[in-house]
Amino acid sequence: MNEELITKLNESIEGLEAAKRLIIREFALIAAADESAVYMRTFPIIMIFNRAMNIVDAIEDAAIKRNILVQTALMRLLADLPMAAYRVKVLGAEAFIKRVVSGEQLNFGKAPNGESLMDAKVKKQVAKDFEGFEDYYDWACKGVHFSKFDQLATLSAGGEMQINARIEVGRNDDEAISAMIVNNNTTKRMVGKTLSAVKKYILSQDPGVFM
Repeated sequence: MNEELITKLNESIEGLEAAKRLIIREFALIAAADESAVYMRTFPIIMIFNRAMNIVDAIEDAAIKRNILVQTALMRLLADLPMAAYRVKVLGAEAFIKRVVSGEQLNFGKAPNGESLMDAKVKKQVAKDFEGFEDYYDWACKGVHFSKFDQLATLSAGGEMQINARIEVGRNDDEAISAMIVNNNTTKRMVGKTLSAVKKYILSQDPGVFM
């Protein structure tokens, strides 16, 4: 086992811990700016931040267990967060919350301004503001369905004309560990994009009703 890679993996896991601390710090700053008042827009922000915290924690846990298959699937969930922030912008905080509470799909129909709420459309709108987002989204979708990630987690070369197959949690070879390091670092960057999306799409709007 490559000890240098293990060191880099551990550093990338600590980066995820830093990302979770950043989420808490950013919400504390928002609360302070609002003088601890709770506005209508506060609720979708809490939802997005809490979801981000839980997803990052699960990605971290997957990295610790070397579970790259689940790690990549979880990274697709992160892509929904900047898109959720964008939907708050076009729907308004109150309409967004009503959809969530009533169980109505967020990626269905149109906003009051006629803009489509479908994933494919919202993805492209977010990508206009955040470079690389569309590529990340398309890549992360591959983690949800059967793809090369399943091959990486399941099959490996065992010699000439030989393939080893596995059914077990985790994989400790250099290829998988290298991929997990990239995933962890990418996750940290996506948290940054999510926080920026909240600022751009939600905090820039009228705070709404004081609750």
